[in-house]
Amino acid sequence: MLDRGLRSTFRNFATLFFVAAAVVVPLNLVNTYIFMDVERVREVEHQIRGLETEMILGVDAQRLDAAGRARTLVLIVELLLIPALLGASRKVLDDDAGGRVPKASSALATGFVRPRIAPLFQNPGLALSALLLAGLVWFLVSRIGSVVAEALYDEAAWAGVGLFRGLAVAIAAPFLLGPIAGWEEGKRRAERVKGAPPGEPTS
Repeated sequence: MLDRGLRSTFRNFATLFFVAAAVVVPLNLVNTYIFMDVERVREVEHQIRGLETEMILGVDAQRLDAAGRARTLVLIVELLLIPALLGASRKVLDDDAGGRVPKASSALATGFVRPRIAPLFQNPGLALSALLLAGLVWFLVSRIGSVVAEALYDEAAWAGVGLFRGLAVAIAAPFLLGPIAGWEEGKRRAERVKGAPPGEPTS
């Protein structure tokens, strides 16, 4: 079941990626822009926390805590966006199955109008497998991104960190959304075929 969903995911990976990236990349960039001073000193965070009330380049422990709360808020928003992104992914796979060219813009519009949450609970085994796979992809891309971001100048650190954080989520998201949306689309097609009178076309 996961294999079948992954085939649809890879066939439409670019569109599914842009669907997620259009939302999560700007979200992460805004967050790191607001806390660009924190991203600039991220390599000495432990030393700053050890100083308690003193600052390094204008950043103290309280500022680090505020940045941490903001990152948690971004994560919560990303989780809350899953139903809309799942609805958008369903639109992408429906267009592909119908012989139409999937478009990220129309898929996002559909996803926010008709979000989907039920498929996450209708097949928990598939959802868990897809979540684990997406988590692994996110971890690997995040590690690579953090290494690349270290080469950026301090003034540009916020842009690199925000970009790679968003890209890590956007690259991993299709591995969660694609199989679940593909399973739902396949289930609907099977029900349509099962309910069709003998000899009646089903496509």
